[in-house]
Amino acid sequence: MSIATIFRALAAIAAVLGATVAGAQHAYPSKPVRVLVGFPPGQASELGARMVLQHMSKTLGQQFYIDNRPGASGTIAVGTVAAAVPDGYTLLWSSIGPVGIAPSLYKSLPYNTGTDLVPVAQSVTSSQYLAVNPSTGVKDVAGLIAYINAHKGEVNYGSAGNGSVQHLSMEMFKREAHVDLMHIPYKGSPAAMQDLAAGRVQVGFETASTALALAKGGMIRLIGVSSKTRSPLSPEVPTIAEQGLPNFEVVAWSGLFAPKGTPPEVVLRLNKAMNQALSDPEIIRYMESTGSQPAGGTPEEFKALVDKELAGWAKVVQYSGATVD
Repeated sequence: MSIATIFRALAAIAAVLGATVAGAQHAYPSKPVRVLVGFPPGQASELGARMVLQHMSKTLGQQFYIDNRPGASGTIAVGTVAAAVPDGYTLLWSSIGPVGIAPSLYKSLPYNTGTDLVPVAQSVTSSQYLAVNPSTGVKDVAGLIAYINAHKGEVNYGSAGNGSVQHLSMEMFKREAHVDLMHIPYKGSPAAMQDLAAGRVQVGFETASTALALAKGGMIRLIGVSSKTRSPLSPEVPTIAEQGLPNFEVVAWSGLFAPKGTPPEVVLRLNKAMNQALSDPEIIRYMESTGSQPAGGTPEEFKALVDKELAGWAKVVQYSGATVD
């Protein structure tokens, strides 16, 4: 066999292999894709996830369905995906808590966010509102600080639970404002907001969808927003940063993750489909109605955000002394 013949044979084999790989990449997804969510069905964030995944189902030609796995503050879902086969058919839709905060709160977790998950795309960002019970007479951040100092040992704040974004946001506020408050952890935001409205606690942080509805009914008063810029849903509410605490900023987020080892071409295909979904006018309108802003972007940008959040929240957890187990 001549050298020319050998090279032609090798070239033919390479072409076949290349076509096979390309065909495999193009074939994804060839079956339904399961997306684990670490909170119960029916929440505003979960409904947003469903809308995005339905759009991705149409784009990619296979069903993307949610598998709700609530429990342990969302860490059960994260651990399950981290240990899954990295073939793109088991994914995670998670908020900031289980992937950005929990690693610093728990002494032992079955996953390492930085090494066991591949960020695919950020879905949304959302601000929180600093809210008070109207009976306090507090109307702004300066008024809250004065109220706390005038009622030392008497002012309580509620949160969705130990280690929640609401809890650690207030711990950050305490540090920036040099005030002291008693933490009352609840089993979820609804219970915390119910007691805030009833006056059993005086202050707390809450997400836009809940806070705006309660404020509209006069049950709570919004005195600040946690982002660096005001929310278009409530432009009359100033940011906490512009009220004398320039370093204060908390922005919650959620996004799609895959297990470590998922093929890069699968990650990019998912990222492209998710960005297309996040540009859909109907999805944008829904997210904005709940106080969220569509995010999107590249996997690299999302990974940079996750790494930054892991480091930032670790500092908050450390100086607050917060712990779960």
